[in-house]
Amino acid sequence: MESELFIEILQNVNSNNLFNPYTDLCELDKPNAPEIRTNNLRIFLDNIDRFDTILVGEAPGHIGARKTGLAFTSNHILKTAEKTWGMKGFEIATKKEYYKELSAHHVWSVLPRLVNPPILWNIIPLHPFKGEQFTNRTPNNLDHLTCNSAVEYFFNNTEFRKIIAIGRVAQKRLRRLGFDVEYVRHVSMGGSNKFKASMYELFEKYDGFEISEFGGKNRLRCIKDPKTCKACYETESMMRRHHLVDHGQESFTILDL
Repeated sequence: MESELFIEILQNVNSNNLFNPYTDLCELDKPNAPEIRTNNLRIFLDNIDRFDTILVGEAPGHIGARKTGLAFTSNHILKTAEKTWGMKGFEIATKKEYYKELSAHHVWSVLPRLVNPPILWNIIPLHPFKGEQFTNRTPNNLDHLTCNSAVEYFFNNTEFRKIIAIGRVAQKRLRRLGFDVEYVRHVSMGGSNKFKASMYELFEKYDGFEISEFGGKNRLRCIKDPKTCKACYETESMMRRHHLVDHGQESFTILDL
C-alpha cells in the first residue's frame, strides 16, 4: 500500500454527517489534531505489511478512533498499542485524555495476550454522528457510498491471510465487497465475553502471560493468580501484577517487538 496516497484519499472524503479525523477539528482537539491523527495513521500504515490478520469493526466512536485516528484505540490505549504492535510515535491529539472508550477497552484486553495479535480497522473510517458531534450511530447506505473509494483502496492494496469482522454490520459489508470473512461478536451491548471467547478460539494465546515493558524491551509478565502460581516471586506489594516474574524460562525477550 502507498500510505501517502491512501491518506490523501481519506482526507478527500467529506460529508456533513461524518467527522473526518484526518482533516476535521473539534473543540476538544489540539490545534494540530488532524496532523497528529494523520501521523498516527501513517505509522500504522507503514507497518501494516507485517501483519497477516485484521479485525474490522463498524465505524469509529466519538471517544476512540475519532480522537486518535486508530480503530478501537482511545487515548489511554495508545502506549499499549505501540507495545503490542511494535510501533512507535503515536501521540494524543486532544487537549485532555478524556474518557476511556469501552469497546476499545474490551478489544485491547485481549490483543496483548495473543501470540500474533491482529491489527484493527473500521469498514467506515470516518466517525458517523447523530445530530450532536459527540454521539455515535450505525453507518447508513450514504455513509458507505461516501467512504467507498477509501474502503476499496484499502482492501485492494493490502493482503491479509484472514479478515475477521467485529459485528454483523462489518461482516455484511465485507461480504458485499467479495471477501470471505470470519465473524466475532461485537463487544458492545453485553457482547464482550462472547467476543473474548471467540478471539481465544481463533488465536493462539500466551498461557498466563501478557506483554510488559521492562528494561527497554517488551517482555512477558505473569497474570496468573499469585495464590495458585507457585513460580511467582513473593512480594509485599499488592501490586504484584506490575512485577515481572521468573518462571524458570529465558523467554522474557521472545516478545522483543
